[in-house]
Amino acid sequence: MLQGQDLEMAKMWAAEWGMTVEQVLASQANQFPTAVVTPKFVLGQPLVSKERLGDLPTNMRYLHTWYMNEAKNGRTMIELHVHQEYYGRREVIHVDFEELFQMYNYDALDKSIMSCYCL
Repeated sequence: MLQGQDLEMAKMWAAEWGMTVEQVLASQANQFPTAVVTPKFVLGQPLVSKERLGDLPTNMRYLHTWYMNEAKNGRTMIELHVHQEYYGRREVIHVDFEELFQMYNYDALDKSIMSCYCL
């Protein structure tokens, strides 16, 4: 509860702004935009919402379907074998499913997923 000088200040502002004291002191929380809560990766759960899944390009939908099936079988990553011509030697890149989640949700990407993209 406001007292003394604070109440007088609220009355002054109310008169200046053409508002009631109650309006000046009321919560303005509904006036501010709310932050979007970023979903977290959970193995076996969809990488994107059902609404966004239909908007994905065909190959991303295929990859999502593959991920859902493989996650049910306990798999946690994709193993990619890179030909010698790209790195001067044969290389294996591991892409965790969490990195796929980040890619599908436009979040921070790990170097392994960026290497795949560059290849």
